[in-house]
Amino acid sequence: DGGGDEEGGKVVGELAPGEIAVLLSMCWVMAWSGLAPRVSGGEEGGKGEPVLLPDVSHLVLSALVSAGAVADDDGVWGWEVSSAGKGVSVQEFTSWVISTVPGLGNCLSRYVQDRFRSSEADPAKESSVSTGNTTFDTSDAYLLTRGRAWSISLSVRNTLSEKFLSASVIGMDTEDLLYRSSLHGKGLSRFWSCVEGYKGPALILISAFSKAGSDNVDAGRKWGLGVLTEDGFENKDTFYGSSGFLCATYPIFRMLLPSGMTFVGYVLCHI
Repeated sequence: DGGGDEEGGKVVGELAPGEIAVLLSMCWVMAWSGLAPRVSGGEEGGKGEPVLLPDVSHLVLSALVSAGAVADDDGVWGWEVSSAGKGVSVQEFTSWVISTVPGLGNCLSRYVQDRFRSSEADPAKESSVSTGNTTFDTSDAYLLTRGRAWSISLSVRNTLSEKFLSASVIGMDTEDLLYRSSLHGKGLSRFWSCVEGYKGPALILISAFSKAGSDNVDAGRKWGLGVLTEDGFENKDTFYGSSGFLCATYPIFRMLLPSGMTFVGYVLCHI
């Protein structure tokens, strides 16, 4: 709708929560179509990987909170995509995309480029994607679900974006898992023994529950946050890393970018 003279050339209207979820899922499917590995052999000609849509509710809720459609804590914790609620204007949604998930604007152009490359490729010479001995998990059994991996890939503007995009399509590469408290044990010393000497990019995810009252834990108020740094871990008594990304992963998604200040970083210490 072009609107009146003041709205000439602008797209106006409102997106309901369900419509935002569908739009985000469509964008993910466009990314999936270019990255999902083709399985050769087995049946005649092979079959493509099934489309398993990731959970994007944390992104939908993030857009609603940004626009003020969900303004109180109770609304955040009890919110569901299927529940009817106030939507957001197109302008508010666009502002949220630019500030939170700027990579979303590249989904269509990337899809078109992938289609062109696919049409120009020689089917006889085109090889299927090989995962070798790598084990992938698309069951969302880890804190880095496919939906959260996609969210991070849309937020960061560096080489890590492709890594997280791949994880959102074919699942997390289990060989990339350095530490998991349920597997390696809780405690900073056990964490350090698993990551000490690692010098590549690292994503640290933490999940917990809020307390309801003085002692009780409210299982319905689960939250998650993460830290993403491109520097590895060094064996020093005190190590100040370079600035990184701080993000909320659940129940809403929000990414805080590095400030660019020289002495801002994270402290890792031995205990």
